[in-house]
Amino acid sequence: PVVFLFLSGFFISKNYNRASKTEQLKCQQQYEEIYKSYQNKPQPSITDVKTTINLFPQKNSYNVTGNYMLVNKTKFDISEILMNTSNEISWNAITSSQLILEKKDTEFGQYLFKTKQKMMPNDSIMVSFNFEYKIQPINGHQSFNAIVENGAFMRISNYLPKIGYNKDNEIGDELERKKRNMPLQDAMTKVDAPLENPYNYEFINFDAIISTSVNQTAISVGQLVNSYSKNNRNYFHYKAENIPFRFAVSSANYAIQKSNYNDISIELLYEPKHNQNISHLMKSIKNTMQYCEINFGKYPYKTIRFAEISSFTKGFAATAYPASVFINEKQFHLKLDREEGLDVINELAAHELSHQWWGNAQLNSDYREGSGVLSETLAQYTKLMIYKKEHGKDKMMEMVKLYQNMYDSEKAFSGEEALFNSNPGNGNVIYNKGLVNMYELYLLIGEEKINLALKNLLAKYKFPLQPATALNLVEELKLVSDKSEYRKIEDLFKK
Repeated sequence: PVVFLFLSGFFISKNYNRASKTEQLKCQQQYEEIYKSYQNKPQPSITDVKTTINLFPQKNSYNVTGNYMLVNKTKFDISEILMNTSNEISWNAITSSQLILEKKDTEFGQYLFKTKQKMMPNDSIMVSFNFEYKIQPINGHQSFNAIVENGAFMRISNYLPKIGYNKDNEIGDELERKKRNMPLQDAMTKVDAPLENPYNYEFINFDAIISTSVNQTAISVGQLVNSYSKNNRNYFHYKAENIPFRFAVSSANYAIQKSNYNDISIELLYEPKHNQNISHLMKSIKNTMQYCEINFGKYPYKTIRFAEISSFTKGFAATAYPASVFINEKQFHLKLDREEGLDVINELAAHELSHQWWGNAQLNSDYREGSGVLSETLAQYTKLMIYKKEHGKDKMMEMVKLYQNMYDSEKAFSGEEALFNSNPGNGNVIYNKGLVNMYELYLLIGEEKINLALKNLLAKYKFPLQPATALNLVEELKLVSDKSEYRKIEDLFKK
């Protein structure tokens, strides 16, 4: 028994890594104090990600190897590169023949490299990395890293190395910072702050070979260019050009329903028993595709796929990436005939698919005041119009009332902000208030004028052009409206 207890204690101490809230805050403070000086140091940009991801769903584990192309897009030479990594996974190596490891800080997951030769503007460096992950039951499961037996979903970009100082590691609570005698956080970029010209989108080219169990299909972002089986495993090769550094992987024993809208392939991947809403989802996707292409412009990819994922993943009902949308199983197989109220499948299809225009790789604003309006508020508007088209004005009004009630009930916690300079993290404003105010705008100038303004906004500000701000949206709405309506338009976004 003593030996057993000793071994159990060793296993627990070796594998348990969940920090208390106090320890986490202390760690965040120390990280900022040690590494804040790197925030404004010139750093290279990741331009290409090439990776192999091996998933082992039955073992609740995966491993990743890959490399980055780093390019100095700044006007300065670079001799020091800081890379930060996630302590939630096991790192085997980060290496480069062009770099010398100066410091490896395992407590904070920081790798500080010196360049063998200074990186001059436009110079490039190749960096290789290798890591692995396995769910440890004692630590609980990480929602965005759910390598479960069936329906796995990993926002894998969260776990690849990042370049430079990680502002997300800072303590965001003002009272907590004051209590610790820490300075105020840097203010968020103002809505009217000038943009760099030319603007660096920090977009990447993505190339991933994903292997999984022989009975499963792996889904990622972009275009599937090849699939094959080898050594009792399935392999899927995905590529995407000029996308944000935000990509994910799912794997499951999927049933697959295929169709098309004009020259666009549509794929629905789902648990075979969850098939009751598949035809309705397919119809909603086609209706959304038609609406967005007619009103806003061409869909930018050859394929759109909607994949069901396990409810072990929490934090969203559905989430959109370039050419792929992942939907939580709780939403996917609702019994709509027994549900009272709104058509959730239609809502999800319209909102998430519209992100292929509003956000992702088309209208992709920098992170500043009001930037959430250009993604989430515009997706909410698109959803509302498609809902009206599908279910009529009375049902649309039910949706508006629901979102008005949600906004009113939550604004004591979220605070009241104008849309144009709202915090992008304030979901109550950019989702709930956003939908209600876009409905008011629809009553004021009409759907046709709004859609013309949005089409013009995309034409002027989508990648690779200078990105839009919320002020540009207001300006485009004015350009299609009568002068007598300017004041009310201003009020809807600035009041």
